[in-house]
Amino acid sequence: MRRGLFETAGDGTLFLDEIESLSLNVQAKLLRVLQEKNYRRVGGRKDLKFSARIVSATNQDLEKLIAEGAFRRDLYYRFAVLPIKIPPLRERPEDIPELIDHLLKRRAGRPLKFSTEAMQVLIGHQWPGNVRELENALSYISALGGDFVTVEDLPLSGGRPGGAPAFDGNLPLAELERQHILRVFESTGRNRVQTARQLGIDRRTLYNKLRLFGIDENS
Repeated sequence: MRRGLFETAGDGTLFLDEIESLSLNVQAKLLRVLQEKNYRRVGGRKDLKFSARIVSATNQDLEKLIAEGAFRRDLYYRFAVLPIKIPPLRERPEDIPELIDHLLKRRAGRPLKFSTEAMQVLIGHQWPGNVRELENALSYISALGGDFVTVEDLPLSGGRPGGAPAFDGNLPLAELERQHILRVFESTGRNRVQTARQLGIDRRTLYNKLRLFGIDENS
């Protein structure tokens, strides 16, 4: 008697994300629900009415998947009644400051102040992972603590092409944290007191981090 998503949606809206990942078998079942406007619980014997609005999302080219036989054309047309294409983040850099403010308030409950240079790096980044990559980067920044973000606080990878640091928000959070601690540690000449002060953490926490990430302060 557990209520599934179709039933829980009721007369509201059911959001289906990453629809390109649906198997052909599930696509066929979903198409049947959309066409017949009813469904049946697993193990049930009674058809129930489905009246919710369907909103779906994908970051793939569904027409290409259709040509490859990986997505049903009839289901595609059911979804594409009112298509909305959202440009990738690299094509709308003017949205980045507002997105950062929104995501930080949702994640940390408070905004952060960014230096002009740090914000320019974020705006100039290509963001191949779009908003999810930005969210990952902000998770890293939030984990550092503090209220003011400089370029040194951004998760960086690789040198400084064009005078700006390379940004890699797709790395795991632990690796981003390790790189940042190591970079600050090296910049202070491996001085643990100064490193802890720049990171905004106490020395005991720094010692634990150095041990956790295998950073030998004597090497």
